[in-house]
Amino acid sequence: MFDASLIIPIFNEDKNIKLLFNQLLEYEVYKKINVILFVNDCSTDKSLSKINEISKKYPKVKVITNNKNMGQSYSIYTGAKYLSDDTLITIDGDCQNNPKDIFKLLQIYFSMSEIFLVGGIRTYRRDNYIKRISSIIANQIRKKILQ
Repeated sequence: MFDASLIIPIFNEDKNIKLLFNQLLEYEVYKKINVILFVNDCSTDKSLSKINEISKKYPKVKVITNNKNMGQSYSIYTGAKYLSDDTLITIDGDCQNNPKDIFKLLQIYFSMSEIFLVGGIRTYRRDNYIKRISSIIANQIRKKILQ
């Protein structure tokens, strides 16, 4: 068991939520971390009802909803304020992150005391051109700030 929690920002991902959660079960993420927190960013589809359905069956699954659509970064921030664990993991709700990689990252993080941040890189993105360019720019800014 890892002393960590998972934050999943969600905006209109009703088609991905059950698939993603089933992967979290399959790779034993649910068993080995403290909380799986879905942050609903005011989805207009059936995302919230699907998350609520899962949370009724699985007590480690929590859900909070933003008062208005604020975006992914704000949703992660909201989730971080809600949780009490010192170690937080984030993945997107669009199923482009492989939950199997969570333990690889956690093992690196917990095995080296001088590491404060561990991140993965998606190599096969299914995003449009604008989203890819925006991500490249955001990654360069993060790289400069975090060195």
